[in-house]
Amino acid sequence: MQRKQPIYEDGVVYWQCGKCKKWLPESEYYSDKRTINHLKSHCKKCHYDTANKTRNRDNKRTWNREYMRRVRETDPEKFRIRSRARVPERGPKYTARKKLSNALRAGKIIKPTNCSQCGKRIKVTAHHDDYSKPLQVRWLCVECHGKQNVIDNGIGS
Repeated sequence: MQRKQPIYEDGVVYWQCGKCKKWLPESEYYSDKRTINHLKSHCKKCHYDTANKTRNRDNKRTWNREYMRRVRETDPEKFRIRSRARVPERGPKYTARKKLSNALRAGKIIKPTNCSQCGKRIKVTAHHDDYSKPLQVRWLCVECHGKQNVIDNGIGS
């Protein structure tokens, strides 16, 4: 949608604000290089009000909560499907990986630089032999980890 044409009165150019719909002189608008007339579509007062409301976290949360409530009322089935699809079953593998990741981040476990199987100084990944013991891992290089997965899963020879 294009902006309305300006009105010229007594040598002053007036533009209509896209929000409050008032006709104001160019000095009441912030500049914007991306638009054709190099002016924002809202006047300075409307721009300030909007910026102030969206920067306030409490207001933003309240607005978003109200907006989502209205949207859910219009199409509740759509959101039921989304919420079911979003929550996967989280098994022991996921839980073990998450606990190990948190321990690494907290500094409880230090990641070594050498593979514990072949001894190469290379990037290593964690291998869980037992997911019920999430912090007991073997640090293997990608090559050794791949071989270990083949052995664990009974694939190959």
